[in-house]
Amino acid sequence: MDAINRRDPDTLVSLYAVDGTFEDPAGTKQIAGEAALRDLYEWVARLDVRFEMISVHPVGDRFVAFRFDVFQKIGAENEPGAARVAFDASGEVRQEVIDVFELDVDGKITRARAYWGYSNVHSVNLEAAGGA
Repeated sequence: MDAINRRDPDTLVSLYAVDGTFEDPAGTKQIAGEAALRDLYEWVARLDVRFEMISVHPVGDRFVAFRFDVFQKIGAENEPGAARVAFDASGEVRQEVIDVFELDVDGKITRARAYWGYSNVHSVNLEAAGGA
């Protein structure tokens, strides 16, 4: 989480195996290879977004699952699909995400999958007020 909150694409890409892949959300087109992963993390670095780790769950020595929240302002540069979520005038949403990483023997990510849906995206201020 530290590297993504620092907007550090180089560190994030270095976590992957040379042929590592990422699906966000799981089941969508894979982002594959160093150049595509760098493009993804450079795009994320431009967003008005913050990540907060909730829990980490290692499964043996080849898998790890992370539960985290993504806080973002919805705007022209941010994820347009999040506009499907009811939000207040501030436009700030909290997205609940689970990432599952498959690791090679060197501990590099060979496959990353993000599990979330629009039912996992909530208005921050409406939540605080007891709403959505």
